[in-house]
Formats: sequence, structure tokens, C-alpha cells
Amino acid sequence: MQLPDVALGATLAALISAIAVYITTVLSKEQKTSEFRQVWIDGLRNDISEYLSKVQSIHSLGSAHAGATDQEKLKLVVDMMDHIQEAQMCEYRIALRLNPVEHTSLMIKITSFQDEMLKLSSANLDRTKLIFEKDVLTQALIKESQVVLKKEWKRVKTGELSFRILKYLAAASTIIVAAYFSYSHYSQWRLEKEAVVFTH
Repeated sequence: MQLPDVALGATLAALISAIAVYITTVLSKEQKTSEFRQVWIDGLRNDISEYLSKVQSIHSLGSAHAGATDQEKLKLVVDMMDHIQEAQMCEYRIALRLNPVEHTSLMIKITSFQDEMLKLSSANLDRTKLIFEKDVLTQALIKESQVVLKKEWKRVKTGELSFRILKYLAAASTIIVAAYFSYSHYSQWRLEKEAVVFTH
């Protein structure tokens, strides 16, 4: 049994309205997700920058007092305690932002960075070599951070998986609906034309 044109049109209109509501809902969720991800990216970038700055400051001061007495070194540690705690807080914030499965490499570099810096400071290297090795260590962490940040920015730019799927489904649905209406109008036009020819 074929549906009357009016009923068919109403059914299609209801279907299109439902699809439009669904698309609007997904787009709204996608917008919020992208906003949260952008905040996450900015926060991670700021935390890593602050962490590197504080750790570098701590170890630069430590290297500058390499020949100090034990009492002087103890006083230096006490004086730098705020910097040490702030660096530790930065490390914790970074660790909490990262996914231990997806961001394993960056997690390892972050959690081992201070220990590696301490090893270099205790290795009795000449100043030039020490600065070079610390820079290599720092650049390795920066490079790994950039990999993660770039990947997350790409997600923001291209959208979440659900949004990308919906985008293609919406395009396909539009083509199908347009093709259906075109075919219906063409069929109706042919029937009317044949009817005119038959009556003559």
C-alpha cells in the first residue's frame, strides 16, 4: 500500500525535524567538548612551561653553589623550598592532566626530569658540558610536549569522532533526501505527461 503524498510529506518532515534536533544536540556537545579540550591544552602548556622554568632555576642555583659547605647547601635548600614545592605542584598538575595510557612517553619524561637534572648536576661535568646536557634534556621534554599538544590541537580542529561521523551522515542524508524528492517530482511529471499524451 502506497502512502498518500500528504502523509508521506508529513512523515518526511517529521523525520527531517528529528534529524535536525539530533544534529543540533551533537553540535552543542561538540562545541563544549572542544572548548574544554582547548582549556586543557592551554593549561598543560602553561604548567609545562612553569615546571621547566622552576626546575631550571632550582638546578641553576644549585650548580652555582656547587662548592659551598654542607651548612651553606642546607641553607640554600631551605631558601629554595618554595620553588621546590611549586615545581612539585606543577609536576602533579601535569600528571593529573595526562592520560597514563595515551601520554605514556610524556609522563615518563615529566616524572624523571628532576632526577635526570640532579644526576647531571652531580656528574662533575665542566660548565659548558653541563649546560649542553641540561639543554638536551630540556629540549627532549619540550619536543615530547609539542607532540602531545599538536595531537590534541588536531582533535580540536577536526572535531570529535562522533562529530566527524555525524558530519558525513548528515551529508549523506541530505543527498538521499534531495535525490528522493527529485525522483518523486520527476516521476510525477512523467505520469502527468503520459496522462496528457494518452488523453490526446
